[in-house]
Amino acid sequence: MKLRMAFRGMEHSNAMEEYANKKMEKLERFLQREPEPLYVDLVLEAARQHHHHKVELRINSKHHHIMVHSEGPDLYQQIDLVMDKAVHEAKKDKERMLDERNHPKNNLKDTFS
Repeated sequence: MKLRMAFRGMEHSNAMEEYANKKMEKLERFLQREPEPLYVDLVLEAARQHHHHKVELRINSKHHHIMVHSEGPDLYQQIDLVMDKAVHEAKKDKERMLDERNHPKNNLKDTFS
């Protein structure tokens, strides 16, 4: 899994990129067994006039299609919030998939009735 990062309205920042990669480690644990291709896009958008920055994270894979975003005055805090939301969504997807696998819908009764 490789994180693709886009900076909008701001210059590329190595510190911001390192921080986002560090925060991705928690999410990577949930997605480590996900088959390739796995696309992870992080968009960081800094507001020039108002201190209202936007962060958006998109994850697309065979089993996960997650899109979360957050807006606020501190860009680092918004990265934290987006990563936490993405981990929460990945947990929900994983629980849903396990539940469907362990409790399949029994449609055989309907076909023989």
